[in-house]
Amino acid sequence: MGSYLELGSYDDQLKWSKIVHNLQQESIVTCMNGQGFDYLRTPFVPSIPWEPKTRQEMARFGFGITLETPQGFEDPNQPAVALLGAEEREAFIDALLGPDSNGDGCLQAARSQYLQKIDDANEQMADAMADLRARVSADERWVE
Repeated sequence: MGSYLELGSYDDQLKWSKIVHNLQQESIVTCMNGQGFDYLRTPFVPSIPWEPKTRQEMARFGFGITLETPQGFEDPNQPAVALLGAEEREAFIDALLGPDSNGDGCLQAARSQYLQKIDDANEQMADAMADLRARVSADERWVE
């Protein structure tokens, strides 16, 4: 099946995912603090890769990156949020997820910030690879 997003081995993908997760969590902490809330970084919990073994599994579950939510994840913010009054809890959730969970909160801002950087880096890499291909193709030492 190969690796998703062509990022190399599962271990490479795991390292990259952890780096991005930690950067996003730092952005969420900063944003939530700016909104007047304490926020604890959530731990990185890797998902277990899953690949279908038969056509029936593929038909039922899809091509699969993961089959289910990783076990062992506990949100360190949950105990503190549970102690908040109804209005404070709603304000916390609005700050994190956006009003009515519309995606305008700190979580989406952090994701967008790093996804844009990843997209920019991927575009630069694609441009560099296209330039390399053109240079190699133009070099008679490499062309048969």
